[in-house]
Order: sequence, then C-alpha cells, then structure tokens
Amino acid sequence: MAQDDAAERLAKAQEVVENGDFSAGKDRAIVWSGPGNRQAAEAFAHFDIAAKGTTQDAWCRIEDTPAGKELQDLIPYEQQEELGVSPEEYKDLWDTASDRYSLSQQGDVITFVQGSREESAFRTIEQDNLVWDEKVSSINGLDKNAVIEQDDKQAVFDAISESEREQREALRAH
Repeated sequence: MAQDDAAERLAKAQEVVENGDFSAGKDRAIVWSGPGNRQAAEAFAHFDIAAKGTTQDAWCRIEDTPAGKELQDLIPYEQQEELGVSPEEYKDLWDTASDRYSLSQQGDVITFVQGSREESAFRTIEQDNLVWDEKVSSINGLDKNAVIEQDDKQAVFDAISESEREQREALRAH
C-alpha cells in the first residue's frame, strides 16, 4: 500500500513538473544554487516583500511558483526517502523543474549561485537556458550580451558570479 502511495505521489509530481506553471513574471525570477544560497535567495525575496509591503510583483524563487509549491507539498525534501522517492528520482524531478523554471523567465533574472558545484542544476541546466533564452535580457542587472561574449561555460559562470557579488555588495549598502 505504501509503495502504491509512493508511485502515485511520484506520478503526480512528474505531472506537475511537466505541466505546471513555473513562471515568476517579468523581472521577478531568482535562481539559486550552492551552499547558503537558498537562504540568501529567500532573504532577498523577503526583503523585497517587506520593502513593498506586498507579495504582488515580488521576486520569486522556483519554490514560490505555483508548480514549485505543489512539488514541494507532494514530496518535501526532508521526507523524500520516507515517502519512497529515491534521491535519483528526486533529483530528476527538480532538474526537470529547474529546466522548465529557467525557460519560463523573462527580463532581468537575479542569481545566488556563488559556490555552486559544476554538476549543479544551475551549472548544467539553468545557466545555458538563461544565457541563450531571448526572453531573458539581463542577469543580475548585467546585460546578457556581456555574458554571451565569454569564451566558455566557466567564463560565463565567472561573469555571472562577479555580477552577483556586485549586487550583493549594493544590497548590503542599503
């Protein structure tokens, strides 16, 4: 019976990943990856909400999208194994969600990715999607053309990381 529940939950999660709404809205997407960056992205989003006094038009992480919320509710990270979802299945779900999320964005995208691993979803999926998607105009306020001019994926990541570092410093000043 528990195995049937796990299979149903996984099937529902796959449906959400394939068909759910992962859009954040123009100039509203936050992408995070790496140690401490989830908390930094969350703090940035909460700071934006507090400054505006509303969640309307606030910056949005993948977890804040309708599909991201539903996916987290179906299979919370902390309960994946007890729900019968293997780490590989969980990673596959979130890699597909990351692909859909990064392809759903437009305008400026904010990143918190310093320290992310080479095998992370950002470095293997989202980075290329954001850089090459015509709907995305800038990353961390850096014109995307400056990013595209880089020689290789590492140079692109370095340019994104440097623009993120500058943005973090500007935020600290406020």
